[in-house]
Amino acid sequence: MPIRVEVDSNEIIIDEHRFPNRTKESYIYEHLLYFLSKAAYQYLPSITIKIIDGKVYVTQGHQFVSIARDLGRNRVQAFIDQCSADQDINRFLIRPTVKQLPLSDVESRVNRSHSPSADYRWFVIFFFKDH
Repeated sequence: MPIRVEVDSNEIIIDEHRFPNRTKESYIYEHLLYFLSKAAYQYLPSITIKIIDGKVYVTQGHQFVSIARDLGRNRVQAFIDQCSADQDINRFLIRPTVKQLPLSDVESRVNRSHSPSADYRWFVIFFFKDH
């Protein structure tokens, strides 16, 4: 079963040699940073982390860790990669900087997203001007 946590963004290691950012070419970092800086919600999209020997590595969502740091947001939400060793996960979960979150929040958001309701969103459009 997935484990959802809130963790300090400064504890997360971005090691693209070990865990490459497979979505790097699918966005322009500065545009994503600007868009998320205007977002009305407190949290950025969740990332995926893997715990190895007490160290926390991002495996998916590298850009959101960097953006959290750039925006001065020291807390990010994450799902723990289920390939992490059980003993590493247990040691990680007892850290004072880690807060385990219920999965029910995610399920209720998914259910709400399928219900008809008004929604407020930011749309940022950038145009390239060739001189």
